[in-house]
Amino acid sequence: MENDKGVPFVFTVVMIVVIILAMVALIIWNKTNNSDLGAAAKALEHGDYQTAFGEFKSLADQGRPEAQFKLGLMYANGKGIAQSQSDATAWFHKAAVQGNAYAQYALALIYNEGQGVEKDYTQAVKWFERAAKQGLASAQYGLAVKYGKGQGVRQNDSQAEIWYRLAAKQGDAKAQFNLGMMYNEGKGIMQNDKQAMAWYRRAADQGLAQAQNNLGLMYMTGRGVKTNNSLALNLFKLSARQGYTLGQYNLGVMFDEGWGTNKNLLQAYVWISLAAKNGNPDAVSRLPSVKEKMTLEQIATAKKIINQNK
Repeated sequence: MENDKGVPFVFTVVMIVVIILAMVALIIWNKTNNSDLGAAAKALEHGDYQTAFGEFKSLADQGRPEAQFKLGLMYANGKGIAQSQSDATAWFHKAAVQGNAYAQYALALIYNEGQGVEKDYTQAVKWFERAAKQGLASAQYGLAVKYGKGQGVRQNDSQAEIWYRLAAKQGDAKAQFNLGMMYNEGKGIMQNDKQAMAWYRRAADQGLAQAQNNLGLMYMTGRGVKTNNSLALNLFKLSARQGYTLGQYNLGVMFDEGWGTNKNLLQAYVWISLAAKNGNPDAVSRLPSVKEKMTLEQIATAKKIINQNK
C-alpha cells in the first residue's frame, strides 16, 4: 500500500490563471467598496471588459494599488486588452510595492515559475513572505514549500511547519495535508499519528485526494486510530474516483485482498489497471498476478469498464 509524500508545488500558466480568476471572485465582487472601483468591477462582471479596462487604467495611473492589481489581472487574462505577461507583471509589481498582498502573491508565482521573467526563487520567496505576513493563506503555503525544499531560502523544516500551520488554520487544504505529512513523518516536528490523522481529515473533508488516500492508509494500518478497513475502503474510493493514482492502486489492492469488502477481482483489475496506466510501478507489477486469477470473461468486462471511463 502506498501513501503520498507531499503535494508538489508546481504552478503552470494555466494554474496561475486559475488562481488569478479566483482572486477576481474574492476581491472584485466581494471586497470592492469604493464607488469608482465598483463601477469598473461591475463592468467586468457584466463582460464589458473594455469599459472595465479603461476604468482600472485611469485609477491605476493615479497610483491606486487595487486598480493596478486588477489591471494586471486583465493583462494576464487578455480581458479588454491583448494578453501580455510583461504588462501584467509590471502592474502587479506596482501594486505589490505598495503593499497589495494579492499582487505580491501573483508576483511570487510569476518568479517561481519564470513566467515572462527569469525564474528566481529568491524573488519568489521575497514576495511570498510579504504576502504571507499579511495573512494570505495561499502565500503562507507557498512560503512553507520554499522553506521545505530550500529554494530561494535556507532549508528549514521548522519554518516550513510554522507557515504550513498558519495556512492550515485558515483552511488551506494543501497546507493541512502537508502539515499532516510532517506529523506523520516527524519531520521538523515531533512525530504524532493522532495529529497527522487530524490534519489529514481536515484536508480530506475538503476533497483533497492525497489526504483521502493517506487517511485511508491510517485507518487500514491502525496508526493513530483503531483499524477500520471499511472506512479505509471508502476513503480510497473517494481518492481514486478523482483520478488519484495512489488511491486507485490502494483501492485495487483492497478489492484484490478482500479488505473491508468481499474479494472482487474485476474491480481489483479495473483500479490497478488505471493506476498502472497512470505510471504507478507497483500497479504495473501487481496487475499480472490479478489477471491470472481471472476468467477471460471477467477480463473482457473489466477492460470494457476501463474503456468506458477514459
